[in-house]
Parts: sequence; structure tokens; C-alpha cells
Amino acid sequence: MIQLADPVRLLKKGYSITQVNGELLVSVDQIKDNDILTTQVWDGEIISVTQKINKNGK
Repeated sequence: MIQLADPVRLLKKGYSITQVNGELLVSVDQIKDNDILTTQVWDGEIISVTQKINKNGK
């Protein structure tokens, strides 16, 4: 049962975990232009800078 909840298992399926300023990113309202994002995938991390933010419906 513990293996099913292993985050690495989910990352290997194509999911990722993104953080901004050390906090889990769950909404575009948390970020602004030029913020640095850290995205974790199963085999490493991607560091990126926001250039444009599109909010659903706008």
C-alpha cells in the first residue's frame, strides 16, 4: 500500500510537482511575471522563469 502512495511512482507516470518560492504551486494567482519556478519530474528538476500568465477564462 505504501508503494502506491510513493510520489516518485506518480512522477514516472508523467506528473510533476511545481513550486514557487518554496511553496507548492496550486494556482496561477500565486505567481507573477519573472518568478522562478522549480518543477520536479521523476529524473530531475527544471528551473524556469515565468514570462506570461494565462488564467482560465481570461
